[in-house]
Amino acid sequence: MNGRHYDEMRRLVAAHRDSLWPKLLAVAGSDHTGQIIDELRASGFDVEDLTHWSLESNPFVIMVDSSEVESKTEEKLDREGMVYTLLLNPSFRFQTELDTIPDGALQRVRTCFQDAFWRSLADDLRLEPPCCARVIKVLDEVASGVVDLFPSREAEIKGLIGGEQWLRRFEAGILQWPTCVELIRTTMLTVMEGQSERCRRATEEEWAVKRLELDEAAPEQQVDTFCRTLQFVLSTVNRARREKANEQIAPASRFINQNDHGVIYLQDMLAKHIRQDPGYLRVTPAWIRRAMQRAIDSHLVQRSELVAGSQESYRALHALAVTSLVTAKEPVTRETCPETLLVALPNLRTLNGSFRFAALAADMMRSAAAHLRIERHRLPPQQYNGLLHHLREFFARFDPCTMEDEVMPEQVVLALDAELTDEDREVVAACFKPAGPYNRTCLRSLLQRGSRDPDRTYLEVVRACMEQHWLRLSSMDLEAPDVRIPTNMLAEDARERALPHIRLLRKIISLDLRVHGDRYNALIADAVRDLP
Repeated sequence: MNGRHYDEMRRLVAAHRDSLWPKLLAVAGSDHTGQIIDELRASGFDVEDLTHWSLESNPFVIMVDSSEVESKTEEKLDREGMVYTLLLNPSFRFQTELDTIPDGALQRVRTCFQDAFWRSLADDLRLEPPCCARVIKVLDEVASGVVDLFPSREAEIKGLIGGEQWLRRFEAGILQWPTCVELIRTTMLTVMEGQSERCRRATEEEWAVKRLELDEAAPEQQVDTFCRTLQFVLSTVNRARREKANEQIAPASRFINQNDHGVIYLQDMLAKHIRQDPGYLRVTPAWIRRAMQRAIDSHLVQRSELVAGSQESYRALHALAVTSLVTAKEPVTRETCPETLLVALPNLRTLNGSFRFAALAADMMRSAAAHLRIERHRLPPQQYNGLLHHLREFFARFDPCTMEDEVMPEQVVLALDAELTDEDREVVAACFKPAGPYNRTCLRSLLQRGSRDPDRTYLEVVRACMEQHWLRLSSMDLEAPDVRIPTNMLAEDARERALPHIRLLRKIISLDLRVHGDRYNALIADAVRDLP
C-alpha cells in the first residue's frame, strides 16, 4: 500500500470515528463513555483524538438544540431577562414559527441538521434490541411542553404521555404499534386543547394528514413514520407554548414599561445581588477603568472634563465602554461581561458577531473587487457587475449568529458557494490562471487577498476603522457622516449594514444608563480620583 492510499484510509477511518463517537456519547452519557476511553487507553490504544468530545461539543446534542428539540430552559427567559427584553423592546413576542430562516443557504444547513437528527433517531430504533434513550428524552420534552400549557394537570399529563410511561411499556414488551399511535393521538388532542381556535384549526388539518400516515404505515415503514410524526408533535407543542407565552407577554409589557416599574425591578435585583455578595461587582469597575484610560489616551474624552465631573463626558465614556464589548475581537462571555450588563449578554454577543462579520464582509468585498478589477478587461460588463451585485446582496443578508472568527470565513464560503449561479462560477474561475473549472478553492482565493502592510492584515485595518465607525454612530446622530474608511471598503454598504445593529446598541446604552446611571457615575468618579 502506498503512502497516498494509506493517508486516504486514515482519513476515512477518522471520519467514521468522528461521526460515530459523538452518537455513542449521546446514547451512553459522558460517565460511561469516559469508562470506555479509560479501557481503550489501558489496552494501549491512542485515545487523545477522542478526549476532546464532550456532551457540550457533541454535534448530535447541538442538532437537538438547533432543530425543533428546544430546551425549555433555553426557550424561557428568566424573569430578569424577560423584564430587560420588554424594556428594550416593549413589542417583543416569541416567534410562533421557527421553521424558516430568511437566508436560503442557512435554511438548507439547518434542514440538514434536522434531517440528520431525526434519521439518527430512527437508526436507534432499528437496532437490535432498539435503543430508545434519545427517543425517551424527546418524549419527555414533549410532555414537559404540554405541562407548560396545563400546569395544574402535570401529574395527569406525565402519567399519560411522559417518557417514563413510554419506557415502562417498552421494557415490559407491550409497546406495540397501536399503542404508539394511541399515545401520539392522546398527546395531540391534549396539545390542541391548549391552542387558540385559529391555531387549532390549522393544527387539526395537519394532524389529519399525519394520523392517516400512522394508520396506513406498513410494518417496514413504522419506524420512519413514527419519527416524522414525533417531529411534528414536538414542533406543534413548542408552537403552542410560544403562543401561550405571547398571550401573557402583552399585559406584562404594559406594566413593566409604566412608571419605570421594570427599571426599578432591575435596580432592586442588582442591589439584592450586592447585598448577598458585597464583592459581586468584580468585572464592572475594572471595565470602566479600562474604558476611561482608553478614552483619555485616544482623546475621545477629555481628562479635564472627567475631573470636572462633566455629565456629557461621563455619558460618552459609558457609550465607549459598552461599544468596546461589541467591537472586541473575542465575544464577551458570562465571565468577562460586566455584572451590570449580564441581562444584555445575548444581545451583546449577537452584536459582536455582527460587528466581526461586518469587518470580514468588507475585507472579502475588497478582495473580490481587487481580483475582478484585474480581469475586468476580459469579462463582459454584465458578468463583472452581476457577481459584485450578488456578493453585496449576499453579505447584506447573511446572518453570522455568534460564529467564532476561525470558522466564520469558511461558513461564508460554504453558504455563498451554495447559491452562486453557473454564470457567477464561470466569472470566479476566470479570475485565476491557468483557467480551469470552478471549485471552492477559487472562491476562497477570490475572497481572501493579502495585505500590503507586513505588520497587520487588511482585516485588522478594517476592524480598527469599523470600530471608529461604530463608536461614532453609537454616540452621535445616525445621520452623521461616516468617518474616513479605506476607499475599497464600499463605505455605503458598511454603513447600511451597521445601522440596524447601531440602533440596537444605542437602545442598550440608553437603557443601561436609565437602570444603572447613578452607579456608573460613582464608579467613574472613583476611577477619576485614582488617575495619576
